[in-house]
Amino acid sequence: MITTTNTVCISEEIAPVASGSAMVSPAKAQLYVDLAGAVNQPGLYELEVGSRLAAAINKAGGFAKQADPAFVSQELNLAQKLQDGEKIYIFSQKERQYLEEVEEFCSQQSSYLSASAKQAQQTQEGELQTQLSINTASAKELQTLEGIGEKRASDIIANRPYQQVTDLVEKKVLTETIFKNIQNQLKL
Repeated sequence: MITTTNTVCISEEIAPVASGSAMVSPAKAQLYVDLAGAVNQPGLYELEVGSRLAAAINKAGGFAKQADPAFVSQELNLAQKLQDGEKIYIFSQKERQYLEEVEEFCSQQSSYLSASAKQAQQTQEGELQTQLSINTASAKELQTLEGIGEKRASDIIANRPYQQVTDLVEKKVLTETIFKNIQNQLKL
């Protein structure tokens, strides 16, 4: 016998054969279902094509006492028609609780990682936004930097253009100490 989705084809060996005026009926088509988890007798079950999930659970001796009633009532459809080769797993209360805890943990980790990534991105963006170009910043913008007053701002502007940020020290526009304090806030 060859079974396909919702169709049963009967091979020639078991097809009904005319015997005088009566017909010999073929054997009933079967399917196999693997039932595991919180049932009394997990295993592989042979059922008639068109059988429902309730029939498979009955053949397995019913639900085990550890079966999660919430899973059974919310996730299982006992009227579901079974398919050949189907795997059905019934969760126990402990397994369901564990899965919920794992899901919650993963959700919290995801939220934490998202918040950390967002904070890192904001920090990077903040650093980029607070960087001033030593070749184009106005005197007023330069004066917002630690250690840069009106005189140093005008000296920075007077010694433009710069090829690299370290030119501020090399051209003796800034002391090495002031430069080290603000170098992360400067760009060309």
